[in-house]
Amino acid sequence: MRALKILIADDEYFAREIVKTYLKDFPFVKTIAEASDGQQTLDRIVELKPDLLFLDIQMPALNGMDVIHQIDSSCHPVIIFITAYEQYAVKAFELNAVDYLLKPFDRSRFEAALTRAMERIQTKENDIEQIVKKLQDSYEHLQQPYRSDQLTRILVKEPKKMFFIKTEDVFWFEASGDYVIVHLEKKSHLISQSLNQLEAHLDSNDFARIHRSYIINIQCIAEFEPYFNSEYFITLKNNTRLKLSRTYRDRLGYLFADIFDK
Repeated sequence: MRALKILIADDEYFAREIVKTYLKDFPFVKTIAEASDGQQTLDRIVELKPDLLFLDIQMPALNGMDVIHQIDSSCHPVIIFITAYEQYAVKAFELNAVDYLLKPFDRSRFEAALTRAMERIQTKENDIEQIVKKLQDSYEHLQQPYRSDQLTRILVKEPKKMFFIKTEDVFWFEASGDYVIVHLEKKSHLISQSLNQLEAHLDSNDFARIHRSYIINIQCIAEFEPYFNSEYFITLKNNTRLKLSRTYRDRLGYLFADIFDK
């Protein structure tokens, strides 16, 4: 096989390092370039004309779908998409037999995707315009019935590993600057996301904002304790005690009207 030029486009340094590490085992890789956002990805494609592009779907400014719409047909690499938890993107990839990696992926899954991509490069089966159209049609169709896009799991990134946490296992979320602390029954993890961003994707039937700094899992409530000025303390099943501020009381009112009307 001829030597290949590869571009890794992902806004996460750790994710790019994983791909680079796995690629070291393949002697036919000639050049490995990197990009950390959508516009930089487009610039690098024009500059490098890579044979293969590892493309993250969730990137700032231009996301992966935006990027593939703007790739010039004269330099169209084979693409392996990378995503963390975008369920509609993954389903669209599967429907259209497009190579993808769902974070966190291991070496065997990486090698399987790379092998398929190499076959497409060798056979020159890479009609990017057709791929883009099919992907976009499938993606939009799959999204239509599920506009709420509710999270069922959350990706946690630590120095030497990445893993998922089911939202149903979370007791409460706590704002910490531009980050959120995810509190399980006995453990806590830090994720790079604001509480407002997270709230928009949580199921309101299961989670409620009770304070500017707290979102709780309603299923984990153990008891209410009246405070003053129409405020309450909520104790969770792991004995965590949090204040329900007056501002956010209505978020729980429809579920616990009998308590708040007293």
